[in-house]
Amino acid sequence: GQVSPNVVVVPVACCGKVPTLIRGTIRSQIAKAVPDAVVWLDFADTMKAMFGQTAGEPNVVVFDAEGRLRMKIHGTPDQAAMDRLTRTVQDLRYEAVK
Repeated sequence: GQVSPNVVVVPVACCGKVPTLIRGTIRSQIAKAVPDAVVWLDFADTMKAMFGQTAGEPNVVVFDAEGRLRMKIHGTPDQAAMDRLTRTVQDLRYEAVK
């Protein structure tokens, strides 16, 4: 009878280390391209350094509610990776209602 906890998806644009003057242009382009969504901009290569994100490819990183890394996928996910992602999200929802 309990409601399943929400999952929040936050896209992160890994922009790399760009000059400060260029950052405003990138922000404007992202805001224009996706006006109805929040997109975090990573200008410090934090995602690449901490989680091994691969430039130019899809990357998925899953954190739990405590901010702990629970899963990461690099490159275009195949069916097995999508199944693991689904299981990971379901496991996190189960943990949240225990």
